Amino acid sequence: MILIRDWRSTEAALRLAREQGTSPTLVTPEDAAAFYGAGYLAALQDRAREEFPDVAFTLVVDCGD
Repeated sequence: MILIRDWRSTEAALRLAREQGTSPTLVTPEDAAAFYGAGYLAALQDRAREEFPDVAFTLVVDCGD
């Protein structure tokens, strides 16, 4: 699992996964849904899928309590 916080960390994780031929699980920080908001996280996932269509990844969003 790889902790991601923003586009820069997401992009770095996906570039590495592409180079290594892996399918990473990306995980947000605790309570990310409340802190970042669902719209931001959805946009982050959409951009990742658009820019890295060849990398299969899973995004796990922490929703807190």
